[in-house]
Amino acid sequence: MQTQRARPFDVNAVGWLIDRMSVTTTQTCQVKTSVFGVCGDDRAAICQYCGRGFCSRHGVVFNDDQGVRQEVCSRKQCVAKREDLDRHLVYKAAVTVRNDRGACGVDRCGSELGTECVRCKGLFCQEHVRRREEAVFENQVKVPRMATLCRHCWARRPIWLKR
Repeated sequence: MQTQRARPFDVNAVGWLIDRMSVTTTQTCQVKTSVFGVCGDDRAAICQYCGRGFCSRHGVVFNDDQGVRQEVCSRKQCVAKREDLDRHLVYKAAVTVRNDRGACGVDRCGSELGTECVRCKGLFCQEHVRRREEAVFENQVKVPRMATLCRHCWARRPIWLKR
């Protein structure tokens, strides 16, 4: 009987990390410009959503309303996440205003407050928040879990599940 020697780590489990490390350690723009390659210009920043380096032509670096530095590349998925976050912050502020008046987070709803959305932390009546199964990433693996979500946060999920 032959005994197998244990490996110090599972290559498959950390392969994504090794890939990501090679992307972020390069000093060049990693945004694809064609089917055959990437830009290759000097890196200006690292995208906060995908971890790829990008040059000044393939992304933006700016300070948000709170003065926090934002670095977002021009990849379609990353731009969608940035735009979604902008819309979500406006939505969240409106929900907070309605909640401060003791009203459901949905405009023109006069029902009693019931449950908190786990994503936006807004309070909603039973009609406007539901317990649903959603997919989340844990250790780079998509797993199902139950969560209480308002309609707005439920609709945002597909944007954030894209890599």
